[in-house]
Amino acid sequence: MEQELFDQTLAQECALAFSESTGLGCALSDSEGNVFADYGYSCEKCRLCAAVGRNRDGCIRAHNYGMTEAQRFGGKYIYFCPMGLTCFVSPILGEDGARAKITVGPFIMVDKQDYIDCELLENGKLDGARLQAALDAVENVPITPPQKVNHLATLLFMAVGFMNNVSAENQLLANQCSDAIQGQVTAYI
Repeated sequence: MEQELFDQTLAQECALAFSESTGLGCALSDSEGNVFADYGYSCEKCRLCAAVGRNRDGCIRAHNYGMTEAQRFGGKYIYFCPMGLTCFVSPILGEDGARAKITVGPFIMVDKQDYIDCELLENGKLDGARLQAALDAVENVPITPPQKVNHLATLLFMAVGFMNNVSAENQLLANQCSDAIQGQVTAYI
């Protein structure tokens, strides 16, 4: 019997609890970016890229890069998506590295008008119908003050760290059970 790579049910509960308690969107995905579940206003529900004529490949690359950097920098990483929205991520670890991740976001970390002026007008050079579509999409994006973002990323890191330890504990328990059975078989022989 092949062992599950990570406890998906526990990971879904973690993502849902984080989303419900913070009001931010969460997505549970594998290390390639395939989404298993999402809650709240996650990247899966964001329509900003489509509004400006982009596909989601850039978002997936940004989220995967975020997971790689989270592993590199100790379990959490705060970053911007291709549209300048904020996200943060913590990896769910397996025996040989990250198996999955919980990504929080997108959200706006500045005043909404500042985001529109900088990201949509100045950097994005949007106007006309594309600008209006982007403005409509931005109306749904949550806003989180910058002074809270690092604290929220730390909470996610701790929650995922708990899951990682539970998974490690379950692996140890499974190994103990296997060892006990093997001992019984050896004693029988």
